[in-house]
Amino acid sequence: MKNPTSVGVSNHALFLNEALLNFVAIGRSGGAEYFEDGQRKVHYVLVIYRTSTRKNYIVIQDVLRQLEDLGLEFEQDLGITIPVNFIKIHMNNEVARQLINAYDIQKEYLDDFNYTDPNPRDCAFFKDPLLTRDPFANESIETLSVNKMRIIFRMLKHVSFGPEDDMHGIEKLKRKGIFKAAYPMHDGKIQIEYWHNDDLINERTLLAKYWSSVSKWYKVQPFNMIHKYYGAEIAFYYAWSDFYDKVYYFPLAIIGVLVFMLNSAYFSRKSQRDLEIICNSEIPICGTCIFGSGCLPKPLKTYCGGYTELVRTERYSTIVFSLLSSIWAFVVISLWNRREASLKYRWNLYEENVKEEMEIRIEYKELAKRKIVNGMVTFEIERKIKYPKRFFACLWYIGMVVFVIAFCYLRQALVAAINIAVVKHHLYETVEIDTIIIGLNSTLTALCTIYYAKLVGAIGERMTSAFLPKTQGGYDNILIVLTFSLDIINTFLPLFYTAFLKDSNSNIPVRSGSWFYGYDDCDPYPCLYQLQIQFLIYLTLKTLIEKIFVIIGP
Repeated sequence: MKNPTSVGVSNHALFLNEALLNFVAIGRSGGAEYFEDGQRKVHYVLVIYRTSTRKNYIVIQDVLRQLEDLGLEFEQDLGITIPVNFIKIHMNNEVARQLINAYDIQKEYLDDFNYTDPNPRDCAFFKDPLLTRDPFANESIETLSVNKMRIIFRMLKHVSFGPEDDMHGIEKLKRKGIFKAAYPMHDGKIQIEYWHNDDLINERTLLAKYWSSVSKWYKVQPFNMIHKYYGAEIAFYYAWSDFYDKVYYFPLAIIGVLVFMLNSAYFSRKSQRDLEIICNSEIPICGTCIFGSGCLPKPLKTYCGGYTELVRTERYSTIVFSLLSSIWAFVVISLWNRREASLKYRWNLYEENVKEEMEIRIEYKELAKRKIVNGMVTFEIERKIKYPKRFFACLWYIGMVVFVIAFCYLRQALVAAINIAVVKHHLYETVEIDTIIIGLNSTLTALCTIYYAKLVGAIGERMTSAFLPKTQGGYDNILIVLTFSLDIINTFLPLFYTAFLKDSNSNIPVRSGSWFYGYDDCDPYPCLYQLQIQFLIYLTLKTLIEKIFVIIGP
């Protein structure tokens, strides 16, 4: 008699009914990375609520039967803290060899490429033993766990659960609540017991030992091992982060420190004498003036602190540093393109990228004609351009841009209205109201910018779908352009307004100017002072809010 934890077509009904109750009674807890025999590795896991198991056992049975007919093997475990079933999936090498071509899985490595460090003794202090390993040595395309996970992922993506053409895919099953989750399995637990023997520990433990530890922050990252274990997307993320830190952050940080030291030296020698005139002066400064209501007068010395900070930063060396940063950004892009091309060649990704770009999106595969060419399933669709929907999408995009611009001006009008109310009611006599208004304006701008930035991704996806791109490559390109452009406008328009437009409508003390914008000025400071405060508050709040979101919902 078969073990009740092994799932087969012949005992699906038993597994989903009587055996399940017995399994719960035994109280066996799951989570192992291998089947009970200790030989077959778990490559993928399906998670099902126990209530769903009882209600939808016919659908689940049909899905598992289809996957088993394709050669997958199953075993179940029970959740410890929540009432779920874990369906563990294994694919053997023979099945993987047969399905590699059918699912168009390409090798993400080169057979004749040397993946080891050619000069391990150069700067050895910054290198670890993973750089001397060839992670793809003695590997074949069908034995790599990541390739088996890709095959299973594509199986689940197209598995049918009903007679209709659109009734397929694990994502729809998850939305219906039949399955709770589906995810690939790690390469076993971190093997603490074999920590000091690199020949016995698995790849996950190797990465934990030599890469993900905080104590290894200064080491060269083992991108080949990261790519083998996590895949290309994760590897490119860390490759870009490492590249950014080395060629952009590091040089500019050194230059920035030198500029700060130069400004401080100039300030200590010359600027102190000039600031004494401001800091000791009792000359009244009108400040904001409202026609018929007077002005907001204060002695010049009350602005000593702001002008001191301006003198420290508003120098030619700061302007040169800004220009160098802009020029260096273009150099960095060119250097990264070369680095990206090198990694794509090393990991054999050029052909895979072309295929992904030409792949028809899942939303249109339901309407596409299926063809089998050389044993591979392909899809063809008619190229009908629906101009009305694309015209509507263009209007939607223009409307979002106009909304961001209009909201920026309305926000400034609100701050100007508050400033007018302060002068009319003489609130400036009791508090440092001008400083509060600057801080309020900057905080309000930062919060609105951060909130809208959280919505940009979802707005970009909906807008891209409205453009009706047929291929995945077209979808990705349109999504990047729309999302990036909206995010750029949202982030930099308030800064651009403060730097170049804030004083353009101010015509005080005469009654002129447009609506509240006639009182929207930077006096008595230059607009650079408000720009610095605005940028500082934006970066601070953005960092804090992102950290809070990570803590609340990681």
